[in-house]
Amino acid sequence: MQFRNSVLVAALSVSSAFATFTKDYKLNAYWGQSGPSTDFLGDHCESDNVDFVTLAFVNNSPEHGNGTGYPGTNFAAHCSAEVYVNNNRDSKLLSSCSYIKDDIRKCQNLGKKVLLSVGGEYTATSDYSLSSVQAGLDFAEFLYGAFGPYKTGYTGPRPFDQSATEHTTIDGFDFDIETKFDDQEPYVHMVNHLRELINNDHEDIILTAAPQCPQQTQNFQMETILQEAQFDKIWVQFYNNPSCEASSAGFNYLAWESFISSGINSAAELYIGFPGSPAAVGADGSGYVDPDTATNLICTYKNSAHFGGAMLWDAYYASVNTDSEGQKYIETIAEALKCGGCPLDVCEPIPNTSSSTTSSATSSTTSFATTSSASTTSTSSSAVTTSSGAYPTATSTSSVSSYITSSPYPTGNSSYVQYTTSTVMTTSVYTVTSCAPTVTNCPSKGAVVTETIPLYTTVCPVTATQKPTTTSVSLTTSTIYSTRVSTITKCPASVTNCPVGSVTTETIAVSTTVCPVTEAQTTTSVAAAATYPGGVYEESQPVKVATVPTYPAAGSSSSVYVPTTLSVAPYPTAKGGSGSGSGSTLSYAATGTGTGYPVTPTGSSVVVASPYPTAPVTAGSAKTASLGLFGLVAIAAFVF
Repeated sequence: MQFRNSVLVAALSVSSAFATFTKDYKLNAYWGQSGPSTDFLGDHCESDNVDFVTLAFVNNSPEHGNGTGYPGTNFAAHCSAEVYVNNNRDSKLLSSCSYIKDDIRKCQNLGKKVLLSVGGEYTATSDYSLSSVQAGLDFAEFLYGAFGPYKTGYTGPRPFDQSATEHTTIDGFDFDIETKFDDQEPYVHMVNHLRELINNDHEDIILTAAPQCPQQTQNFQMETILQEAQFDKIWVQFYNNPSCEASSAGFNYLAWESFISSGINSAAELYIGFPGSPAAVGADGSGYVDPDTATNLICTYKNSAHFGGAMLWDAYYASVNTDSEGQKYIETIAEALKCGGCPLDVCEPIPNTSSSTTSSATSSTTSFATTSSASTTSTSSSAVTTSSGAYPTATSTSSVSSYITSSPYPTGNSSYVQYTTSTVMTTSVYTVTSCAPTVTNCPSKGAVVTETIPLYTTVCPVTATQKPTTTSVSLTTSTIYSTRVSTITKCPASVTNCPVGSVTTETIAVSTTVCPVTEAQTTTSVAAAATYPGGVYEESQPVKVATVPTYPAAGSSSSVYVPTTLSVAPYPTAKGGSGSGSGSTLSYAATGTGTGYPVTPTGSSVVVASPYPTAPVTAGSAKTASLGLFGLVAIAAFVF
C-alpha cells in the first residue's frame, strides 16, 4: 500500500527549502541457487522491483580448483556442466552458462547492477578457504581478470563474455563468508586488492558483504574482514540465527548501525536481509517474516543513518511467494522501500512529467523613408509523454498569429520599402525524473530545467508604395536547424543492445523559408521538411501579404490582419508503421517502442533448449543438482 497521496499534503505544508524528503531505497536479490532451469535471470531484471541481482556462487577458491589454479562456480540448475580445462585437468569453473551470460547483458541494458558472490555454505566440496595473504591476492587477480574489464593480452578464461570480441564486465563482487576462518587476513587483502584494481582503472564496480547477523565474537564470522576491508554495501542476513534474526525480539539492526559507524566502513550502506519465503530457509531454518512484518521493520529503520535498503534470499523464492491478493513478496518489499511505502514518509511533490514548450516572437520594422512597427504574438502547446524507452515520445502543435498594425503612411510621393523582422523564441521546460547510471552528478528528482533558444528569424517586406525600379525580384532563403542532445537511460526489454548512458546528438533541419526582398505583393510558400529518426514531416502553407491599394489620409491608421500557421514536427509517437494523407503528413518507419530506432520485423520462432541439468535444485542445507556431461557430475547448490 502506498501512502504517497497523504504524505504529499504534509510535504507541501512545509517550505521545500527546508523539507527533508524521504528517498527511494534499493533492493538486492540473490539468484542462482533456487528454482528450475526455466527461472531465468533476465525475467527478474524485467521487473521494477530489483536494483541489484547477485549471482550465487563462486564456491571454491583457486587452491581448491582440482589442481588447475582456477576457482569453482556453481549455479545449480541454471548452467550446463561443462568446465574449463587447465594443466590437462578439468577445473570447477563452469564454461557454458549461455543463458546466464545473455541475461547479464539484458539486465545491464535495463539498468540493473549484476554482482558475483564469493562464498555461500561452507562444506568439504565448497571450500573457499585461503591459505595465505598471497593466495588472497592471487584470487583477487583472477576474479578481476575473468569477470572484470577485459584487458588486452589477457589469456585466461572469461566465463561471461559473449564472444572473443564482446566482453562483459560485472558490476560488483560480493563476499558471503559463512565460516569463521582462524586467519581472516587473506580475505582482508583480497578485498582491498580488488579495491585497488578497481580504483586504478577508474571502474564503477562495487564491493559488498553479506555477513550473518550475530556479533558475539565466537559467532561473528566476518568480524576482522569488516573491520579491515572496505565495502560499499553490507546486506546482513537476519535469518537462520534465532538470537538476532528479523522474527525475534533480539533483532539487532541498531547494533549493526553502531558497528559500522566508525572505522573503515563508516560510509557503507546497511541492508536488512530477509528470506523470500518459508521454503527459502528450509525445514531446519528460521527467520522468515510475513510481508506486513517485513514492511513494518523497513518503516521503523528506514530513516537510520546507514540504511540503504533490503536484501532477499532469493529472487525465485520471493517471486513465487504470493499473498491472498496475489501480490508477490518481492513486490511488497520493493513498495515499502519506495517513498510513500511507509506512513511517515515525506515525499517530494509529484512533478508534472510532461514537458511543455512555449514560443514567443518579437518583431521590428525598418524602412528607407519612414518607420513603422509590427507586433507578433505566438502561442503553442506541447505535451511530452515519457515512455520506458530511451527517447521520449511526443505530440506537439504550435500556432502563430500575426497582427500587424501600420503606422500612418506619408501623403507625399516618397518611395520606400518597408520590412518586418520576426524572431521566434522557443522555451522548453524539463522535469528531471531520473538519470543514467553513469551520470554521477544527477540533479535531484523533480528539478526543473528551463531552456530558451531562438528558433528562427524571418525578414519580409510588409508593403511598398510602388513596385521597385529593379527588374528582378531578390529572394532570401533561411534554413532553421535544431540540435537535440539525449542521454539514454534505459530501453525496452526487446532492445538487446541498449546503449545505456550514451549521449546522442541529432541536428535536423526544421524548416526553410523563402521571402522576397523588395516585391510589393507576393505569395510566399513556406515549406518545411524535417527528417527525424522515425520519419519525414512535410508541410506547405501559403502566407499572403495584403497590399493596401490606397493610403489613408495623414494621421489616420489602418490595420491588416494576417493569419499564418506554423507547425512544429515532433518525434513520432507511434510504435511503428507509416501514415499518409493530404495536407500535413507524418510518415515514419517501424520503430521499437520508445527508442526511435527501426526494428526488424519478427516472424520467426526460437526454440530454447533446456540447459543441463534439467532437475530443479531445492535450497536448504547440503543441496545437490544432477548435471549431465558424459555422465553425471554432482555439483552442490548453495544457500546462505
